[in-house]
Amino acid sequence: METVTSNLEFLLPGQTDAITDQVRSFLVQRQVVGIVGVAVLLFFSSMAFTTLETAMAVIFYHRAAMRPRHVLVSALIPYAFITLLGVGLLLVTIISGALEAVERGSIVLFGHRWSLAGAPGVVLYLLGIVGLALMLTALYMVLPVGQVAFRHALVGGISATLCWEVIRHVLVWYFAKLSMVNLVYGSLATVIVVLLTLEAAALILLFGAEVIAELERVRIRRAA
Repeated sequence: METVTSNLEFLLPGQTDAITDQVRSFLVQRQVVGIVGVAVLLFFSSMAFTTLETAMAVIFYHRAAMRPRHVLVSALIPYAFITLLGVGLLLVTIISGALEAVERGSIVLFGHRWSLAGAPGVVLYLLGIVGLALMLTALYMVLPVGQVAFRHALVGGISATLCWEVIRHVLVWYFAKLSMVNLVYGSLATVIVVLLTLEAAALILLFGAEVIAELERVRIRRAA
């Protein structure tokens, strides 16, 4: 759960504690949710992925001649992607455990002893940035119909990651210093903040896809 919390900070800055509490409650009450609840979650997650896939089709309109995916392929892709994210989260958990052991040590460099007390936090932050860029790169290679060149997907992933890092810090500062959302919405403030954050994240995700589409259109014009 600590690893989930630290990684959620990259997606929902300032609201990780509230989301993590809900995840804990879900895990504790998972027997109550049952098969029907799981089926509902799977259905709406598929709908969200389909909506995102449709938005990508609009951005990549120059690929209109390509045949659309089979509906079963579109249905299975998000769950395969989430499985890979789970494997990545497991690897991050193992790495963070190893870094906690390293934190208690020190190294000798150029005759000086340097403490590693702050190193794990820096390394985990860098891992989070790199992991987010790679996740977006993989998403851009999967979502559009047809093959996306890795270098184009990487450019889009890095562009979206850099934009999100700037927006993430701006959102944290805004909600902490200027926003009156807690006074206006009270107990619903967390929901409002999460929805606004997700809206900003969705716009940045589409921006990265637009970068890739523009790179492809430039290549097509040059080839013509």
